[in-house]
Amino acid sequence: LIIALTLFLQYYMGYMICLFVILYTIFYMSSRQLFSKTSLLRILRAAIYAILGAGMVMWLLYPVFMDLLISKGAYGSQLTFEWKMQINPLDALAKLMIGAFDSQSWPAGPNLPNIFVGSLGLFGTGVFFANRSISKKQKIAAVFVFAVFFISIVNLFFNKIWHMGQTPAGFFYRFSWIISFFMVLLTYRGLHNWRSVSWPLVMVSSAFIYLAAEWTYSNEFSFFNFDATSEVVPLLENYLALILRVLIVLFIFSLYKYRHIGRQRLISMIGGSVLIFIAVSLLNHFGYLVKLQTLSLTIWIFVLFVLAFGFKKSSYLVISLLTIFELGLNAYIVQSRMNYDDASKFRDAQLSVLPVIDLIRPSKEGEFYRINKMFERSKNDPFMFDYPGMTHFSSNMERSTLNFMTAVGDSGSNASSFYGNGTAFMDAFYGIRYVVDYQDYTNDDVQQYPNRRFFHRNSTRSDLLDYYQLYWEDERFKIYENQNVLPIAFGVNEQTVNLEIHPNQVAHTNNQILSAISGQELQVFKSYLFENIELTNVKKEETASGKVIYKKIDESQKGEIKFTFTPQTDATYYINAPLALKRQKGGKTEIKLNGRWYDYQHSFDGQQLWNIANKQKGQTQEMVLTLGTTKELDLTDMYVITADQSISEQIIAHRKQQGMKVTEWGNTFMKGTVNITDDSRYMMTSIPYNQGWTVTVDGQEVPIKETWGAFISFPITKGTHEIEMKFTPDGWSIGWMITGLSIFGLIVYSLLEKNKRKPVVNG
Repeated sequence: LIIALTLFLQYYMGYMICLFVILYTIFYMSSRQLFSKTSLLRILRAAIYAILGAGMVMWLLYPVFMDLLISKGAYGSQLTFEWKMQINPLDALAKLMIGAFDSQSWPAGPNLPNIFVGSLGLFGTGVFFANRSISKKQKIAAVFVFAVFFISIVNLFFNKIWHMGQTPAGFFYRFSWIISFFMVLLTYRGLHNWRSVSWPLVMVSSAFIYLAAEWTYSNEFSFFNFDATSEVVPLLENYLALILRVLIVLFIFSLYKYRHIGRQRLISMIGGSVLIFIAVSLLNHFGYLVKLQTLSLTIWIFVLFVLAFGFKKSSYLVISLLTIFELGLNAYIVQSRMNYDDASKFRDAQLSVLPVIDLIRPSKEGEFYRINKMFERSKNDPFMFDYPGMTHFSSNMERSTLNFMTAVGDSGSNASSFYGNGTAFMDAFYGIRYVVDYQDYTNDDVQQYPNRRFFHRNSTRSDLLDYYQLYWEDERFKIYENQNVLPIAFGVNEQTVNLEIHPNQVAHTNNQILSAISGQELQVFKSYLFENIELTNVKKEETASGKVIYKKIDESQKGEIKFTFTPQTDATYYINAPLALKRQKGGKTEIKLNGRWYDYQHSFDGQQLWNIANKQKGQTQEMVLTLGTTKELDLTDMYVITADQSISEQIIAHRKQQGMKVTEWGNTFMKGTVNITDDSRYMMTSIPYNQGWTVTVDGQEVPIKETWGAFISFPITKGTHEIEMKFTPDGWSIGWMITGLSIFGLIVYSLLEKNKRKPVVNG
């Protein structure tokens, strides 16, 4: 039942716990007769209960698993074994130190496992192996468990096993908390009745400390950079050396009270204190004292000294205070680097945006449409503020949807979508009736309202006001409305649903869609080269494969690439932005349009369609890329694209006449009517394709088709029809069947065990 509850509350961590239970069973049974009949029966009994417990929640887990196959499982990340290390295992030594985490290193992988447990947990694990009261079998079993953890960290194949066969999107070692748990458990076992002196522990641990010091000081780790840490490090930098030196001086003077201990011993203690005083002064002078590595290593040495020479009651207070300091400082540094909002700013974001969404949220007993924002608090704002939106982050998001968004020039990357590079047609296709933006603010506003959440735009839409009109505004936000959007489903020809979409052909893909829907060959989106490119400390190179690479000449100086062009019409202008074109932290690459920062959301997976001008005929546009620490950029597919949006608006108006009128909708269903008056043979929807959807037309179920590799379409005929779409998760019925069988099996097995335990009464 515990396993069932664990999997129900958090199936991902519950799955990892199930794997760890196997390892822990081996460890636990190692002190007993592992292969005896009694032990094997106990293991078998535990396995049966574990399987039945997992089966009890298959009504939830099986549909989730099936959904993962079309989301994370669709990334082509196959579970194949390779003799290849994904990280240098010695780098993991840095993760045992204070502050070994930042917001830059965890998203890109493979990164390093988060295994910080503090010095007591670290060297307490060593005490477990040094404690003579613990059997050798258990120590060997513990080594085996650590060996499994080690292989899981350095080898991609075994790492994927812990993550259900998938590669995580960031935090590549999500099972690392189990390693920390196991180390704390061994520390508890090791310190129990630990009173002896252990020179082997001192020697092995000293070698470990030396190795960690040598490796972390000679290699660069982003999380040891003080720039990413808040004011606690400068505070320590200013006062820690002074405090330590004062304490050393006070200790030397206090030795006068114990002058009876012997002259030679007294001189040794004073001499040692003087040496420590000098060492502290030198470390502080050269800037090493307050390095996170130095703080960690110092605490390690002290804790090792206490543990190795007997963990006495007099040490409890010192070790407790030191552990509180170490864990507290680590928590403070890590949290300060996570860029979380202050509580007041988080509250303001909720209280300020929610009333705005309340004004335009669609009623579930009426018309369905979507809402988009030009800013975000997080990618799951549609969940937080309860509205149908376009921006989303989830590990079980359909990969096909993300592929389509990328193909038309938007941002659909690993496990997340962001809609910001819209066009007239795509706005209408997704049914984005309302767009929310914030009012511009100044630095004075930021100073005047310190508890406000001031958002940042991650979208540039100079064409927005061509087909969106101001609907509402106050001092902080404004709402735009577009009534010329398509409903959730509308009639189309057969050519539309048979269209194949290909990646990294943004202009061509948009033209294909408009041509298919209109039934005629259209070139709404046209591509042009830039009129002029000026290079400063940058040279252009073309490779044999046709790639266009811009490289800095003097890598110690900034480089600049300036693209200029002059619109010849009042059409909407875009650039086809290559994957390499993204603003990066730390001054790596800067992107400005006409002297101002360009607002956008970068993509990890494909080219984008960036809006740069609209109705600016004859006005020269200038985009400047400044290469800071970036040495080169691959701008092979960077060019200008124009679009005549008036053609798109005509197509939208015609298709809207064949649209479905929604009468009722919910999270898992949609009802409505449609009157088809032209030669449309299919209903095209903007609902992501999933096998769990069923569609009935006039009460009769019709087959669904995956269109554009992403959305649902279904056949329709001329005339008036009632349509109902329902969603049932794929695997829902099978999941409930397994759950029912598991509950039945649990009852039967429990009754059998109960009968076995009954005493036999002899007649």
